Amino acid sequence: ARGQLRVDLRMRERQLGGSAQAAAASFSDAQLGLRLDGIAGRIVADGQALRIDLGARAGAGRLLLAGTVSPLDPAIPVALRLTATDASLAVGTMLSARFGAGLTVEGAAARALAVSGRIVVERADIRLPERLPPNIVELPVQVVGAQPPPSQRATGAPLLAIALDVAVEAPRAVFVRGQGLDAERGGNLRATRTLADPRLAGTLDLRSGTLTRLGQEFQFRRGSIVFDGAAGIDPALDF
Repeated sequence: ARGQLRVDLRMRERQLGGSAQAAAASFSDAQLGLRLDGIAGRIVADGQALRIDLGARAGAGRLLLAGTVSPLDPAIPVALRLTATDASLAVGTMLSARFGAGLTVEGAAARALAVSGRIVVERADIRLPERLPPNIVELPVQVVGAQPPPSQRATGAPLLAIALDVAVEAPRAVFVRGQGLDAERGGNLRATRTLADPRLAGTLDLRSGTLTRLGQEFQFRRGSIVFDGAAGIDPALDF
């Protein structure tokens, strides 16, 4: 994170006042593939609530975050709305997407939050690696009846419960390329349950596609990837 944050906040008798103003700021997260530029806006303290109004550039598009957080309330009530217009997201060289969104985050941060709304994917490019990595990933092994190492033992602090009800609409222009595959897909998905244990339901249908192997090109006649809302992300394939 880089930029300027001018802070003039005060608290007296559990009442907040003042504001914080961001200007010419940027944020980058290589793991998420997220880069935000031109972050600007204000956080205004009003009693026990912080009123948030921030905007940023995400590629050629915009992200806006508005709403309130009450940090002095023991439950920490949250009411936020995230709006995206032509925003871009890239995860390394494997995934890039341009999308719009309207998402709300509501609830109490000390207990449980709910994320709901709609994401419309305008275009997505998924690139399959042409070859497998040279190293083998070491899988963690746990012996039945043995004590887990200290790093894997429960700390006693419960994880924050985040409920999901998000519709993902991608009617076309979802391209999958690599390892001889060149295909366009489209469809609708819905994510429900919780962030820790999501359920995905919906279908991605093939619009067009080819597979090239040993110099021979195969034309797909039909194809679908169906998520039935069961536990785990385990779709049924029909090509």
